[in-house]
Amino acid sequence: MASFYFDVSILTREWSEQSLMKWGDYIAECSRSEQLYKDGWGIGELSELSDLENDVCIINVKWGLDEEGYKQEWNDTITYTKEDWFKEYDKHFPKKINKGKK
Repeated sequence: MASFYFDVSILTREWSEQSLMKWGDYIAECSRSEQLYKDGWGIGELSELSDLENDVCIINVKWGLDEEGYKQEWNDTITYTKEDWFKEYDKHFPKKINKGKK
């Protein structure tokens, strides 16, 4: 059974607030899936310190586990320059090369 629950079709390779917010949620889900497998939750938030016009984005990601009588939470802050973010996006979603028919 899959442990990754994120609709990657909503992600776009675009340097915009909306796209980067979705990217934050994607990264949070990656962290949740990696550490907690099928359990837990994950969220990403664009930091107020982000300055998209000057090509800097700061994303705060959180993931955790809430159960009756037990709660644990992790977080990370990721800073991207515009150029670094495009490289990271392309690493996660490489462009498909159409080799054509023989």
